[in-house]
Amino acid sequence: MLKSSVQSVINIVVIILLVGALVMGAVAFIPSRNPAGPLIGRLLSTKHILSGLIGSLDAVALAEALEENPEMMNDLVRVLGPEGAEMIAEAINENPDFLDVLIVNLDPAAIAVVVNDPASGEFTVALMKYLDPAAVAEVLNENGDWLTDLVG
Repeated sequence: MLKSSVQSVINIVVIILLVGALVMGAVAFIPSRNPAGPLIGRLLSTKHILSGLIGSLDAVALAEALEENPEMMNDLVRVLGPEGAEMIAEAINENPDFLDVLIVNLDPAAIAVVVNDPASGEFTVALMKYLDPAAVAEVLNENGDWLTDLVG
């Protein structure tokens, strides 16, 4: 296993690449005469691409990276917007174990700041619309103390 600082850098790079891929996918929806636009859009919006990416990330290292740079999570939520919420929800629904490990290692206060930020409201509402209630219940039931810290 890599040192935690190296793994954190790798996870940050993966997140940046993910955001870049999402931006490229969004740009592909802009009408153009270039046939590469629709092709890139289809490739990047392929079902399960994000789920596969999340399944290969180290949740502990990602949590550490997010705690070292809390604004990164705010920026990520703003960039993804409501359109990206469906893809994130699909990835969470298919990888509840990843979310379970991530939540345990995240500071509830940092999450509360992101959730309560008006700029992330639309994303949060859209995310909740697409999340599998059974997957969310499983994760929350396993992390009661964390949830108490978040809302308490």
